[in-house]
Amino acid sequence: MANLSARDVLLQLPAAAYTCTRTYKKSSIVLWSFHIERLCHSCFVAWPEIASRFSAENTTAIDSLRSVLQPIATDAINMWNASLPHTSDDDAILTFILVPREPSDSGSPVFWNNHFNVYLHIATMKALDPFALIDVQVFGSPRDHPSAKLSSWLRQRRPLEEAKLTGVSEVLLASEEGEITEGLVSNFFVVIDGVVCTARVGILPGSTRHVVADLCSLHNIPIRFEAPSLATASSWQEAFISNVRGLSRVKSVWIGRQGENGHIVLPCPDNHPDTFPTVSVFDQLRRLLDENMSKYVEDLLPNKCTLFQYAK
Repeated sequence: MANLSARDVLLQLPAAAYTCTRTYKKSSIVLWSFHIERLCHSCFVAWPEIASRFSAENTTAIDSLRSVLQPIATDAINMWNASLPHTSDDDAILTFILVPREPSDSGSPVFWNNHFNVYLHIATMKALDPFALIDVQVFGSPRDHPSAKLSSWLRQRRPLEEAKLTGVSEVLLASEEGEITEGLVSNFFVVIDGVVCTARVGILPGSTRHVVADLCSLHNIPIRFEAPSLATASSWQEAFISNVRGLSRVKSVWIGRQGENGHIVLPCPDNHPDTFPTVSVFDQLRRLLDENMSKYVEDLLPNKCTLFQYAK
């Protein structure tokens, strides 16, 4: 599977649960425990018998899964760093994939080893342009089982990806009442009267969304967990999306498969250069994210310097 993207790998494998995270300064993983817990939850949603198995054995599923993934992650990051030029500051995107299989007779005491094949895809993380402005498009209904990150969603969302308008970066899903839940691969936020609004239910809670919510709480930025409604679009002061790579500011929102139901042009530096605030809520959050990311990581390579002396 060399040179394949994580998406390509997932589409070639049988039904799988997966999670995508990133490294920080090449030796840590952002919200590692968050991703282990979410991957465990996704497996429980897709294969309920797993949850009942752990309940019957009184075993902590999350700790058990960590014991399987931690050495894989450490070895992979070690090899990845060794393959990079010594001067490289590139971080990586890691995609952990679990595919169920017939129980093995290996006798391993670890449930996950006996019942799943584990795959890891690792690739360079492309940095976001901090000044980029993106267009999004609202069409498509909220998905089934949104709290689980499953490979079946890659196939289900393909028609939406193929149908989006030229130049649109992300498709947003909305209820019949016009409440926007999430993007195909992102969480969605708007700012109304200085308050950050984002959906609580009907979503896959992303790791960056988790950090944004925490930063809002810590830095007295008001946040309300309710789905942004198209009915209130005229009062949106800002909009942005989050994904594993960070935050992206939204400059306009097309509504409908062909944009036939409207086009919302949002306040942003390009659209309103004279009246847009010097420091917006989005700017505050992006700065706080950059300044505080180190507080949301778990160091997997404490002997980083020793590892690098062989890669010079």
